[in-house]
Amino acid sequence: MAIGKKVLDSIREIIEHEQGLKSNVRVSSVTIDDEVDVRSIRESLNLSQQKFAALYGLPVATVQNWESGRRKPELAAKLFLKVVAASPDLVAKAIRAVHK
Repeated sequence: MAIGKKVLDSIREIIEHEQGLKSNVRVSSVTIDDEVDVRSIRESLNLSQQKFAALYGLPVATVQNWESGRRKPELAAKLFLKVVAASPDLVAKAIRAVHK
């Protein structure tokens, strides 16, 4: 299994667990105290909100809400955004592979 698919499967599993849809998962506690600057990540990639959202499978409204401060990314989203910031090409490639 490709690493990108493993990462995306793990993210889906985290979200399902957080939503109470999946209970048979191994849970490890991770705390991220620092905020994630979504606008800074997006701008460092020279992407509009629309292109950033499309490339990383996010609703445009979610990106807009995060950037305006109306909403804050939850833990799974923070982790995802930190992975995007660290390896944007790998994440985009993984998403494209899953959505073929």
